[in-house]
Amino acid sequence: MLNLTLFGGRMLLCANLASFANALARSSLILLAGLYFQAARGADALAAGLGVLPVPVGMTVASPLPGALGRRVSPYALSVGGCVLTASGLLVLTLSAGPATPYWVIGIGLFVCGCGSGAFLTGNTTQVMSALPEESRGVVNGFRLMVMNVGVVLSVATTLSILTASVAPALRDQVYAGTLSQVSPVALRPLMAGFRSTYLVLFCVALLGVFFAAMASTPDIRRSSPKA
Repeated sequence: MLNLTLFGGRMLLCANLASFANALARSSLILLAGLYFQAARGADALAAGLGVLPVPVGMTVASPLPGALGRRVSPYALSVGGCVLTASGLLVLTLSAGPATPYWVIGIGLFVCGCGSGAFLTGNTTQVMSALPEESRGVVNGFRLMVMNVGVVLSVATTLSILTASVAPALRDQVYAGTLSQVSPVALRPLMAGFRSTYLVLFCVALLGVFFAAMASTPDIRRSSPKA
């Protein structure tokens, strides 16, 4: 069912690896930020939900960029630039993880991550699809979505594992419930260390995404075009 020659090209290989890394770095961000607002700052579910809105807002703003920019910016540049923005936002969150950090700082980090993800997803998809013959786009897009979904699942599992490893086993349920700040304020210090470690891991994964996106610069699969 799969044409292995399509998946052996450097551009497609690196583009899919970049997609996997981006999914791994961003997919659990809303969950992680929501737990931060509830477990570390004592916010309720509604306030935590409103607090993570900069992520989807950023994705909504950045996703239409290729259509707005037209031919002035290539899908490759959007893909790389999106990965850089995602990594930058995660760096802001890594450096600002703390119970007393002003919300506007966290909001900027979340918004930049959302913009980066939106730009990357649109640029990466356009880059991959435009490099393929029409008869191969369906199966390659299906494979690309499978890779992204694997990244989403691993992102959630990895994030929660790293975050809760910093807290005593008896208090981990309170982290998931978002009530740790109320039950055990003393445990906030190791929890903040857990948030910083988790954001740092996601930042490193996002840097891998930048590398793979940059390596996808030279497509070796081109659609045949009629000679003039």
